Amino acid sequence: MKKKLILLFSHKLTKEQLHEAKDNWNISEFVNMPDDLQNQWSNVPPNLENIIAYLTNIRLWLHDIANPDDYILIQGDFGATYYFVNLAFKNKLTPVYSTTKRIHTEKEMSDGSIEIQKSFQHQMFRNY
Repeated sequence: MKKKLILLFSHKLTKEQLHEAKDNWNISEFVNMPDDLQNQWSNVPPNLENIIAYLTNIRLWLHDIANPDDYILIQGDFGATYYFVNLAFKNKLTPVYSTTKRIHTEKEMSDGSIEIQKSFQHQMFRNY
């Protein structure tokens, strides 16, 4: 049975993530947030004491498009992520996140400074 993956995620999925979702999780539909909600998700204000009201439009959108047993990729602001993972469980959605392998290299430059390069490589999706 084919499934839907709803993306509460600040980035675009990589080729590796798309392949894994299709091949290992049987995902046939990927649902991105509308641009205004995507912008809101990607820019949660750090100075709000309580973000629940700020997240209302995203919660309402999710309520309209999600069905029980859909998958939902949730990554972003820690508080928003926590809120939506709990909401997903209450609504019988399957919340997942992406694990990555982090590669960190340092190179000493001719002027004595250090150049640092970081890259992230998708490894797998994991259930919350």
